Amino acid sequence: MAKSKETAQQRANKWQQRFQKCDDNQVNLFTTAAKYYDVMYAVMNTSKMAPWRSKVYVPVLASKAWDLISRFSDIIPIYNLDIKNEIEESEDGDLTYTAEANERTEKIEHLMQDEYRNATGEPMSMRTFDTLLDAVVVGTGFAKTPWVYEEKDSYAREFDEAGQIINNAEDVVKTTEGGHNDFEPVNYFNMFVAPNSKSFFKAPYWIVREYTTLQDAEDTGLYDKGGLARLRSDVSNDKTFDNYNRSRNRLANSKNSETDDTVDNIVLYECVDRQGNLYTYGEGESKDGSWVELRKEKKLYWHGRPPYVPFYIRKKSFSPWGESLFENNARLQSATN
Repeated sequence: MAKSKETAQQRANKWQQRFQKCDDNQVNLFTTAAKYYDVMYAVMNTSKMAPWRSKVYVPVLASKAWDLISRFSDIIPIYNLDIKNEIEESEDGDLTYTAEANERTEKIEHLMQDEYRNATGEPMSMRTFDTLLDAVVVGTGFAKTPWVYEEKDSYAREFDEAGQIINNAEDVVKTTEGGHNDFEPVNYFNMFVAPNSKSFFKAPYWIVREYTTLQDAEDTGLYDKGGLARLRSDVSNDKTFDNYNRSRNRLANSKNSETDDTVDNIVLYECVDRQGNLYTYGEGESKDGSWVELRKEKKLYWHGRPPYVPFYIRKKSFSPWGESLFENNARLQSATN
C-alpha cells in the first residue's frame, strides 16, 4: 500500500514534536551555559563563594576571554575556494584547474572580500561579536549565512541632447535584481540541534527560534499572509529563555526584558532537515498551540547544507557543541573559592 502524502499540518506537528525533544534535551546544556556567563561577569550567586578570592581569579580569566573576542573580531577571513569538476590535464601530465576556473575563483574571492569589508548595514566586525562571544564563553557560537535576494531602485532625470533636464517633476526609475551573502548572528539559546548528533553538519535536522514582531515578518515577504493571520500575536519571551538570556546580557540588562504589548509579537521556528528543505512555523491561535506552516522551500540551496555555521574555539569530539573557555577551569575555580 502506497504511503499517503504528508499534509502541511502533519508536517507542522512533526516539527513541533522535534522542537520539544530538542528543548528537553538541551535544558542542562543551556543551564550550564548560563552559569558560564555568570562566571564571565564575576557574578556570585552562592553564599559558599569567598568574595575576596573570586575577585582575584575570575576577572583575570574574563579579561582573557574579552581579549580573545576582540582579537577574533579584527580578523579578516581568507577564502580558499575551489571550482569542482573543472580540472584538466596539462602538457606535463599534471592535473590543474582550467584557466576559466581560476578566473572565476579569483572573481568570487574578490566578491566575498568586498561583501565582508563593505557589508550592508552594520559592519561585519560588529555582527560577528555576538557569535564570537558565545563561542568563547559557552563553547559554540552560531550564525545564519543566507543568500539574500534584493531589488534596488535607482533614480535619475531625463536629459535632452543639449544636456538639459527635460522634466524636474519626473524621475526615471531603474530597477535591478541581485543578491548578496549575509551574516546574521543566532543567539546560542535559540539554536536547537537534533538529539544524539555526532557533529553539527551530520545532524538530521536543526531548528532556530526567533522572537519577532508580526510587522517585521510581513515586511520580509517570505511568509504566507494567511498563515501569519492565524498566529498568536501576544507571544512573550519564554521565561526559561529570559533567564538564560539574562545571564548572557547581564551587562546590558539589569533585569529580564519586558515584551512590548503595544505591538503584535510572534515567535517563529525555522526548521531545516539534512536534505536541505526549509520550513518555517509559528504558534497558532488554537488552544493547543499547534504550529502553523508559514514557509516551505524544497532544496533551498544547491549545496544542500543548512544555512547555519557553528564557531568553535575547541570542538568536542563526536558532538555538535564546543568547549567553553571556562569549562576546563571550573574545578580550579571551585577549589580557589
